[in-house]
Amino acid sequence: MKLDMTTTKNGAIIPPAALRSSGFGPHEGVECNALNGCVVALKKNMNAMELIRAAWALYELSTDLAAHLAGECGSCDGKCGSCDGECPYSKTDFSVDMQVPEEFREIADIPDDAVLHAEFPEKGGILLCESTGDPPELWDVPAPMMEGLLAAGVCPASLEMLLKSGEAVYGE
Repeated sequence: MKLDMTTTKNGAIIPPAALRSSGFGPHEGVECNALNGCVVALKKNMNAMELIRAAWALYELSTDLAAHLAGECGSCDGKCGSCDGECPYSKTDFSVDMQVPEEFREIADIPDDAVLHAEFPEKGGILLCESTGDPPELWDVPAPMMEGLLAAGVCPASLEMLLKSGEAVYGE
């Protein structure tokens, strides 16, 4: 069940019908998980089957959201309208997980969990710094998600344009 709600200065109230259809009983404890870009309400206590159903529902939602994004980007045939000639991303490996030594991160004051941005100057070398995420770049997309999007045929050039534009691609 999908409900459109509006937040107020007091927050948002989950309608009782939504709680009932999700399997919540009256006076049941709720665990609220504030995640990046979403809030997930789970039963505070779940048996194994309830946990499996919740995990599966989140997986299905995740798949639906990724499919929606893929539809917004379009597919990549390596010669799409977003690219002039050969796709500039065709040889890019977005699964690269670069490990920067802890002492280098400390000197540069870059947190362990920071997304890194790499630039390649014309005269060679690599300039590595913490990504500001503003505007977001393809490297700001978690590597496993980027791999999945590419495996599904998503056009990375279109995705990059959407990321940089900041325009809404979901909802009204």
